[in-house]
Amino acid sequence: MIIVQFSDLSKETIITFFAGQQESAVYPNLGEVDASDCRWIAFFNELPEGTQALLPAPTPSS
Repeated sequence: MIIVQFSDLSKETIITFFAGQQESAVYPNLGEVDASDCRWIAFFNELPEGTQALLPAPTPSS
């Protein structure tokens, strides 16, 4: 699972990625997605190529 922060409670848009667990009191709207989640794919595709190389790559959904 990939730890992310969503823009709001709707959990429709990912705004950042974390390498490990975070405190929800400090980072609201935390959640987890897998690499095939359409929200992860949209977030990943908006990033520069150099940044993409450092993150989990999207995978096809099964």
